[in-house]
Amino acid sequence: MPAGLYAVRLFRAIAGSNRPVSEDVWVLLASGHQYDSNAAAYRDNVELTRQWQSLNSGAVHTFLRACLDQLAAPGR
Repeated sequence: MPAGLYAVRLFRAIAGSNRPVSEDVWVLLASGHQYDSNAAAYRDNVELTRQWQSLNSGAVHTFLRACLDQLAAPGR
């Protein structure tokens, strides 16, 4: 699977069950040499959002999703 940002939804491993047990989550796949810098940048952004007391969780989620998108394609 190539590096990039992927949406993942979990399903139960029961035959005939097609109802998800989660909403979409985002997973950033990157090469091993990018892990440390990507993890540090994402951690910094999570810490930044902890200071945003007045914003709702949807706004925080949107911001962090955009951060992952930027880490997935830094040349854009």
